[in-house]
Amino acid sequence: MPIEPSIYQKIRALVMKYKWPSGILVFLVVLSLVSVTIYWVLTPKTTAVSSEVLKSTEMTKQSESTKSSDSSTSEIYVDVKGAVKHPGVYTIHPSARVKDIIQLAGGMTGQAETRAINLAQKVSDQAVIYVPTVGEQVSDTWSSQQQSTGQATQATEKININTADASTLMTLNGIGEKKAQAIIDYRTQKGTFKQIEELKEVDGFGEKTVEKLKDSITIE
Repeated sequence: MPIEPSIYQKIRALVMKYKWPSGILVFLVVLSLVSVTIYWVLTPKTTAVSSEVLKSTEMTKQSESTKSSDSSTSEIYVDVKGAVKHPGVYTIHPSARVKDIIQLAGGMTGQAETRAINLAQKVSDQAVIYVPTVGEQVSDTWSSQQQSTGQATQATEKININTADASTLMTLNGIGEKKAQAIIDYRTQKGTFKQIEELKEVDGFGEKTVEKLKDSITIE
């Protein structure tokens, strides 16, 4: 950066004021101070520009990552069967509940067994929602399908055996319609479970069965 003429003239006048070699020494000192000042003024600006560029790049990457994540979880597919007005495969947001997907299917028919469905349960991708009719005996095949689709929920959320309905209880490994109803009957007759081990008192539940279910159930 060239030295302004006015600054140069002041330095020259200051040098001429002193005799050799004092004049040269003063000139070098003043020149050093001017150089340091110029460097100090310019350097922060360059750093600030670099910081802004880096910050802008990071924000762009985060935005692209968020968009990619949103697009991959924007919708899921659920198969609705049984006593609904319009059975079929529907797409819905991942945060949806069973009641939302049933509404998409036109709602339940007049023959639907509403007590067998947990309307508050979250749905997962590729799940099958089956609404049985009143008095219908749910087949072992359907029980197996429920266990498969319910595994994703069990991995992150335990089932409360004090509040779950029959369809939710049937998502537990090894629990079919008969055992699910046995749990509900026990609750009706003796009240809620006070501890998980109390499940052994329910008809059809032995020590080994309860041990396998411990990690998947709760009473709270």
